[in-house]
Amino acid sequence: MIKSLTKQRPPTPCHTERDNHALVISEQRDQDTLDVIHALKAQGWQVSCLSTCLSDIKRCQSYGCCLLISAHVDAEIRQQWITLALHSFLPAIVYTSQYCRETGMMSFLAGADDYVYLPQQLDTLSYRLNAMIRRTQQPLAPGKVIELELLVLDENAMFAHFAGVDLKLTPIEFKLLWQLASQPSVVLSKAALCEAVLEREYVAHDRSIDMHMSRVRKKLHQAGMAIGRIQTLHGRGYRFT
Repeated sequence: MIKSLTKQRPPTPCHTERDNHALVISEQRDQDTLDVIHALKAQGWQVSCLSTCLSDIKRCQSYGCCLLISAHVDAEIRQQWITLALHSFLPAIVYTSQYCRETGMMSFLAGADDYVYLPQQLDTLSYRLNAMIRRTQQPLAPGKVIELELLVLDENAMFAHFAGVDLKLTPIEFKLLWQLASQPSVVLSKAALCEAVLEREYVAHDRSIDMHMSRVRKKLHQAGMAIGRIQTLHGRGYRFT
């Protein structure tokens, strides 16, 4: 059941220089990092390159708009930076020129919004960041609440809980669950979910939706929901039952 929920409209976000400020996290300025910096500056972005030292976290929180983290950064430190991005509601992308399926999966599971491999996806990097920022800065309109038995989703607050347990979903995870829960029993293809949730076209072998879906399922199961409520229909997509 979907209920309309009228809330006071907050002020429209004020766009400042922060809005196109990218922070690149890398142990050294290798060729991958230099390529990323050059590509973003060519698109009008302000770019700062920080070391992997966690003492730089305060600098990130003070003026960062989005994070780009090198896949060469130590896995534990990379996860700490991704966690920071989640808690600060900052988009986070992991980039690499040496594609590794395991690194990509671990990045998504840690909470990264995207995994970009160079140079193939370098020209789309700025567009990916802009899409992520739009999702976090859109002004709120009167929203809706979905109530499906013990599952409750609040669209404006981007808050989800099951049986009273806060699911602590990231913005992308919430949007993914909202798409499924708002259309129960309807099969949604990966292409449709990719366009609605990630705001980009689906390409063959793109595992982004699968990784985000895995995290949503895990959080729902930990809260007590039966595993089979989100079904995978191979070759067709996903369905919430």
